[in-house]
Amino acid sequence: MLNKWGMSIALSVSLLSGVAISADSDELTSYTKNITHNHGGGGRGVDTIPLVAPKTAANRCAIFNSATLKYRLRRYGDANITAEPRLLCNPKGKESCTVDVSWKHSPAGGLNYKVKLNWKVQAC
Repeated sequence: MLNKWGMSIALSVSLLSGVAISADSDELTSYTKNITHNHGGGGRGVDTIPLVAPKTAANRCAIFNSATLKYRLRRYGDANITAEPRLLCNPKGKESCTVDVSWKHSPAGGLNYKVKLNWKVQAC
């Protein structure tokens, strides 16, 4: 009981003093640029997106973990991630780190999306 009370006071003092108590995060998130498809007669295709690792602290590397799509516009169309690089792909290494997105939309449709990339941070 005393331990919980002591931790509560320490956390309260920390929050009031502006010092945050948090675990060192080993994950990063980045986004690709917006990708737009708005062809008058409709369309379909595949976008191959090369991955660029976000900047990390010294002696740390960002390694690919997962990808998801974030839509800004999805009108009469759809996009799906059809191929991802292997887990823990390092864009600075010799491996090919790309994400393939298959897309399609009807003549009155259009798409605008970006890919949300999740990275693990580890020693290089």
